[in-house]
Amino acid sequence: MISRPVALLASLACISTVHAQVGGPGLEYTRFSAGYSGGMDLDDSEGDLEVYHADMRTRLSDPITAFDHLTITPALHYRATRLNFSDTGADFPIGDEDLHSIALSASLTYNETGSPWIYNGWTRAKMASDFQDIDADDFTFDVLAGVGYRFSESFTLGFGIVALDLNGDESIFPGINFDWKATETLRVGLYGLNFVTAYTPTEDWIFSFVIDSASEQWNIRADNGRSRNIDFTSYRAGLFVDRRLTEQVWVRAGAGMTAGNEIELESPNGDRDYKSDLDEGIFGEISLRVLSW
Repeated sequence: MISRPVALLASLACISTVHAQVGGPGLEYTRFSAGYSGGMDLDDSEGDLEVYHADMRTRLSDPITAFDHLTITPALHYRATRLNFSDTGADFPIGDEDLHSIALSASLTYNETGSPWIYNGWTRAKMASDFQDIDADDFTFDVLAGVGYRFSESFTLGFGIVALDLNGDESIFPGINFDWKATETLRVGLYGLNFVTAYTPTEDWIFSFVIDSASEQWNIRADNGRSRNIDFTSYRAGLFVDRRLTEQVWVRAGAGMTAGNEIELESPNGDRDYKSDLDEGIFGEISLRVLSW
C-alpha cells in the first residue's frame, strides 16, 4: 500500500522545513478547504468515481516550550469525504460512501539557537471511518522522526523515517525533503513526495505549481458486516493562486489533473477483496486560511 506513506512522508517534510513551507497555511493559520475530483473511469469495469471533500485543520495552541530549544505543537485535522460511483454494475463491491477522518497530532522540534541542525518528531492518532460500528480497526497510530540541516538562509535539506499503523499492519518508510529559496520571489521545495514551485511577485500574491497526493484510507462496515478498508490513491498536478485579503486572511484556488488513481477494498490485515486502477481525471480546490495564533 502506498497512499498512507505518501501522506505521511509529506507530513515529514512539512515538519522538517515548516519554517519555509510555501503555497499552503503556516502553523499559525487555521485552514478551511473544499475540493472535487472527477472524470476517473474504472479500468476493469464500467463506471466512474467522483470524490468530494471538505476539511479543517488548526493548531490547538501556541507552541509549547517543554524545555530549552524544544517546542511541541498540538494540532487537529477533520476531513469529510464523499465517494460517488456512477454507472457501476449491481455486483460492484463498493457503494457510495460518506466518510470521515479526525486526527490529533503533536509536532516536536528541537533547534538550538545558531545551530544549522533541526531535529523533529511527530506522532498522530487518527480515526478514519464511516462512523458505523466504530472499533479498533477505525484507528491508526503513526510516528515519525526527522533531521534537517540548514546549509544557508536559502537552502535546507531534511531526512526522516516514518512508522505507520503501529496498532495494525506496521510498515516503515524513509523520506527526504528540501526547501530552496532560489530568489527573493521564487521558491522550490520537495516536501516528502510533494513538489512545490512558488512565485511571489508581491507580498499579497503567490502563484504555484504543485504535485501532491490526495490519498486517503478509511475503515467501513461492509454490507456483510465485515470490517473493510477503502484505500483511495491519487496524485495531483495543478496550478494554484493565493491572494491575501487582509493581514489575517488568505484565499486560495487551484485546479489541474489527477493521475495514478486507484481504489482498493481490503481487510484490515491486508487481504485484498478488490482493486482497480482509474483513468486520469481533473480536480479543483478552494481554501480559506485565517491567522489564529
